[in-house]
Amino acid sequence: MPQDQPQQEPTAALTSRNAVVASLLLFGAILLAVVVLQGCAGDEADDTAAEAAQAGPVLEGMAAPDFTLTSLEGESVSLCVFAGQPVLIIFWASWCPPCGDVFPVLAEARVNHGDAGFEILGVTHNDLDEQSRKFVSESGAEWPMLPDGDDAAWDRYGPVGLPTSYFVDGAGVVQRVHIGPVTDEQLANHLAAIGL
Repeated sequence: MPQDQPQQEPTAALTSRNAVVASLLLFGAILLAVVVLQGCAGDEADDTAAEAAQAGPVLEGMAAPDFTLTSLEGESVSLCVFAGQPVLIIFWASWCPPCGDVFPVLAEARVNHGDAGFEILGVTHNDLDEQSRKFVSESGAEWPMLPDGDDAAWDRYGPVGLPTSYFVDGAGVVQRVHIGPVTDEQLANHLAAIGL
């Protein structure tokens, strides 16, 4: 093709095709914005499931992402089974000294609020099952202990350290996130936030 030929003006067909592409892109962007702002079906359960599928960090006011893990006793445990109940999810490890400090406080709270349906789910992180069992036995903790070997729950919640506790109300909403050991006073405030 000779280099001295003048550049041709766009044809009407090309301009029309660009207008169609631009219109489709605009329509797609509007549709995406509506879906994001209102949820796919507007159903609370669908919104919770979509939020739960996202990676952490989980913050106060967010729906607690569901997870299913196998306990140290070999039982499958899912957070959704505790719907309607206040739940404390604590990420911990046997090699974490502050985790050992918090377990007696939590054990007492579980006894004191058991009649109200309060449950604790202990999710182990980067720990060996045999070490977790020994730790649990020595601490007297009697709530479900859930090894998270592939970090599925860890990735969904996005805690930044151990122990990290998520206080979830009966509606499945995280009301408090606490990093580190919890004092009696802090625990009382967190439990009040989830209706206890």
